[in-house]
Amino acid sequence: MTKVISLRKKRGYATNAHLKKRQTGGKKVNINGLQAEKYKVIFAFLSIVAVLCGSLIYKNYPNDTVNTIIAEKLNFLQSESYIQILLYFIKLDIIFISISFFAGTSFMGSSISFLPPFLKCVLIGYIGSYFYNEFELKGVLFCLLLLYPYFIITTASLIFASNESVYMSTYIFKTITNKNTADNISVRLYLLRYLILIIINTVCAAVNSGLILFLAPKISLR
Repeated sequence: MTKVISLRKKRGYATNAHLKKRQTGGKKVNINGLQAEKYKVIFAFLSIVAVLCGSLIYKNYPNDTVNTIIAEKLNFLQSESYIQILLYFIKLDIIFISISFFAGTSFMGSSISFLPPFLKCVLIGYIGSYFYNEFELKGVLFCLLLLYPYFIITTASLIFASNESVYMSTYIFKTITNKNTADNISVRLYLLRYLILIIINTVCAAVNSGLILFLAPKISLR
């Protein structure tokens, strides 16, 4: 998936450099490959921290308004039609993907590209804590079956999107400031990568909506 999502195309000399490996401790290490993955690792780490932050926020600063919204959405998932549930998940994903996309089109966007996955994971942590506090083990079961698999896939997709946004934004910044860059980034490829991610999220939402339609009414949380 990394090869499919990767945005960057190297010029001739950059491609050759990418293929070179450094001998370290008897093992060949692709240094440029590690550099290309660093933002994904950073975003993944921040996402884990964000989930913990969301849990702590619920524990220490629970918000009645947010809790009411979560309860309403839970009733929505247990009672509405397949199309309504699907559209809800798609709209939710589009919000985060759009923030990440437009951050990549700004020359200052690299500094805010971490926000979409971070904010989403704070929400995930808060929701998970809410379900556990309100419904105990039944709430955990509901999350494990119907929410967490979907959140994991779409959050991973969002991390890939944010990673591409960092490189696009950095490229735009270097272009504007006339700084040399070894990356030859294509806007067409940037759009294509986001289209692929949107398709992945849509398929995931379609499958998850079907599971919710059949299983959510059968899981008694009270």
